[in-house]
Amino acid sequence: PIEYSEPVEEVVEEIIEKEEVALVEIEAKKEVTPIIKPVVKIGDDEVKVGSTIILKNVFFDLGKSTVKPNSHAELDKLYGYLTDNPSTAVTINGHTDKLGDPKKNLILSQQRADAIMAYLTNKGLDKKRISTVGKGDTETICPTPCKENRRVDFVLDEK
Repeated sequence: PIEYSEPVEEVVEEIIEKEEVALVEIEAKKEVTPIIKPVVKIGDDEVKVGSTIILKNVFFDLGKSTVKPNSHAELDKLYGYLTDNPSTAVTINGHTDKLGDPKKNLILSQQRADAIMAYLTNKGLDKKRISTVGKGDTETICPTPCKENRRVDFVLDEK
């Protein structure tokens, strides 16, 4: 048997403490590389991947989810970008204001996001690249009912 000048437990604890200190020192010396999200162009607009972008010219009738024809130009810009960038996915979020029943608003916001997805997939975009979320009145821009709260936005995700 090996004889130790100190109890084995103390030697082991000392080794563990030294290793922990060494690990902390190594972690402190690691360089941190900031994650810079790329900026892309959709039509004439510059968009930062991962940021939320409001589709300003997308219109629906009050209380309905059918995309109005005067929305097509805006949606075609998004479609064009996604077609040119097949590794990009998109999340489409529907929003409403606080007027009316919150449960109905949640359903309506989901239906509107789904209507945008249907427009994009009917043009040929793969449904697997699109996710939709109905947020109802949970993320309002202004505290009182206003048109800015009734919107659709999207987030690009580079795979």
